[in-house]
Parts: sequence; structure tokens; C-alpha cells
Amino acid sequence: MVKFLKLFVAVFISMLVCGFLFILIAIGVVSMASSKSEVNINDGSILVLDLSRPVKDFEQPSISFSLNADKLTYSPPNLYEELSMIRYAAKDSHIKALYIKGSENVNGFAASQELRLAIEDFKKSGKKVIAFSPTMTQTAYFVASAADKVYVSPEGGLDWAGMVAQTVYFKGLLDKLDIHPEIFFAGKFKSATEPFRSDKMSDANRLQINVWLGEIYGQVLQGVAKSRGLDTATLHELANEGKIRSASDALQNHMVDGLFYADQVENELRKATGKSEKNDLHLISLDKYNKGADYKDYSGKDRIAVLYAQGEIASGSENEGIQGERYVHLIQDIRKDSSIKALVIRVNSPGGSALASDLIWREIQLTKKVKPVVVSMGNMAASGGYYISCGADYIFAEPTTLTGSIGVFSMMGDASNFLKNRLGITFDAVKTSPHADLGSIARPLTP
Repeated sequence: MVKFLKLFVAVFISMLVCGFLFILIAIGVVSMASSKSEVNINDGSILVLDLSRPVKDFEQPSISFSLNADKLTYSPPNLYEELSMIRYAAKDSHIKALYIKGSENVNGFAASQELRLAIEDFKKSGKKVIAFSPTMTQTAYFVASAADKVYVSPEGGLDWAGMVAQTVYFKGLLDKLDIHPEIFFAGKFKSATEPFRSDKMSDANRLQINVWLGEIYGQVLQGVAKSRGLDTATLHELANEGKIRSASDALQNHMVDGLFYADQVENELRKATGKSEKNDLHLISLDKYNKGADYKDYSGKDRIAVLYAQGEIASGSENEGIQGERYVHLIQDIRKDSSIKALVIRVNSPGGSALASDLIWREIQLTKKVKPVVVSMGNMAASGGYYISCGADYIFAEPTTLTGSIGVFSMMGDASNFLKNRLGITFDAVKTSPHADLGSIARPLTP
């Protein structure tokens, strides 16, 4: 018994010590994560814009279990921060040039257009902007063309073939499977359900796609023409006739300034920063520059709230997407806070729940009676995204923002024949009311 008590006490004390040590370690980890590490920016540094990294209007912080304090909590710079950093770097004496890289631009056209404007502002400082990738897609070139010099590899290339919007249609497959979707929609141009009720584009949908695709293509042509000293007719002809098939074609038609390898581009960067070939290049990513540059100005007295409405609109209170209940509470808090003088809502959403959209719209209506509400549209503000936007005092959009898609739809499916005839699955039910099984895939809708 005595041995048991000794063992019990020893185990108990060990658990207390371990628990105490765990608490101390946790406090240390949180302290390390919350303190922003210093990043030294060397003189003659080159800021790097990587087009292959997706940049969002809002970045949700993530948690890592890395032993590196910098990586314990990580929130990459959002679009506004990237634009601010590029413009700040134009005045930063440590930064001597801007380097654009990435064969593919994964960002939307509206975001790309804003990046182009920031690059043009950077160039006004007299500092050089150099863009390079062995190959470039059309969307990457749209941004890269704003640089002073654009290079691709000798055996690389440039994609310049115009733009296409293609839709996949499933009606034929559903017919073969004997599955019958029950679709209701309001709005002539509400095309979200077309792939399930037709095998081709409707005239209305073809018209609207032709309009917005032509508008975006026109913006690309105008932007590239302005940056490269070409005319839009020539650029359109190059795409129509497929004349840009190689890197040499791109050089011959003045779309790039040289066919270089990576080491040759490094020499060009050295020239841009006044370094000799023996000097190392100091490249600094926007992620690192975000930690070391003091580009944020909070000196103003009045506060303006910025609310990011990014993703699909749904009912709920989770942190991901635009959750109706959560956004209602956020807007209410902003409305009641007398220190906040205005609300800016950055909308980048394809839409979603009509109910959640309506609840958010109502809160915006109430808020603009107390303080100004302004909407800034990003790559997309469609359907419910436009619904919540239209309640604001003012709406601003980029020329390439995709907005509209006004209307609603509902879709259910009758898979009873497929399940019975193909899989041998049948259903039976007991109901207290005739419509208790409304929406079941086991039966069609009644007239």
C-alpha cells in the first residue's frame, strides 16, 4: 500500500510538472507568434512580384506548428497590401527596382488591372521594372507588359491567341441516365442552370458572354497597346492570325524586348540597381517586404471600417465565405460604433443564398442612414454579390469586374427512374402530409 501511494504521488507530481511546463511553452509560443519579427531590407534591394501566387482581397490567417516564429501564424499580404507596398517601394530608398516573374497569372482580371496601375505608379519614380519568365500566358503578359523591359527564354514563348469562355453541358448525360432535373429560374439572363436544362447556350446567355468577354479583351488590348507602344488593331490581328507561335515571333512583333536566359536577366537586374556582376542580388518578396517595410499609415483621426465580402454567400456564422448571420452582426457592430465614420465593403463574390443576401442588404440599408456606405467591387460581384452591393450609397468597380447575373433559381432532381431501372433501388414512404417529401430525388414534382 505504501509503495502504491509513493507511486501515485510521484505520478501526480510528474503530471503537475509536465502540465506547468506545457503552459509555459504555450505562453512562449503565443508570445513569439504575436511579436512581429524584423526583416532587414538591404540597400539596393529588388522587390519581387510573383504572379503565380494567388492574391486575395482578404487572407485568412493560418496557424503552423513550425518552430520558426515567423511561421507560427501566417497571413500573406492581401491585394490592398500588395498594391500599397508596390507604391511605397517607389519612395523607399532601399528598393532600386521591381522584378515581375511567373509564367502564369492566377489572379482575376480586375486584380491584374489594379496591379498594372500600381506598376505604372512605381515606374514614375524612375526605378526600373523588369519582367521575365521562360514562357508567359496571356494573363501573365497582361501584367508583365506594364514593365520597362519584358523578357522570355529563347526556346520559351508567349501565349497570344485571344480569349474564350467555354461552358460544359450535362443535359445529354442526364437524359441518357434518365435523370430529370426540376429547374425554376427568374431572369432572362440567369444562366447558372443552363448546363442542366440545355445542350447549348441560349441566345441571351451568348449575348451577355459576348459582351463581358469582349469588354475584358478590349481592356487587355488597350493595356498592352499602351505599355508596348503598339495599336490595338495590330495586337488583335496577331491573335486572330496566330502569328505569335514562338519566342522569336514575340520579339519580332515587339511584344518582348529580348530572348534571355535567367542568368542574363540577373545581369539586367544588376544594371538596373547599379551593381557589378560580382555583386549578389538582394531579391525581397512581397511577403518579406510586408514584415520589414513601414508602409501602413494609421495617423488619421477618423476611422473607416473595411469589410471584406469574399466568397460565396451562405447562411451561417462560420469564418469562411460570406456567412449571413456573421456579416449581419459585423455590420451592426460597425453601425453602432460612433468612432467609425464610414463603411467600405469590398465585394468579391459569385453570389449564393438569396436569404443571406437579403439579410445583409437590410443591414446595409440601416447602416447608410447613420454613416456612408461604399462598395468596391473586385473580380466579381454577381447575383447575390450585386444584391448586397446595391444597398450602398456608392458603388465602384474596375472596367473588368464581372457583375450582374440578376435573378434567382431553384433546382431539384428526379432520379427515381435511374435508381429503379439502372440500380434496382426503389423507395417507399409514410407521410403525414402530401408534400412532406418535397424535394426528394425519389419522385418528380407534382403539377
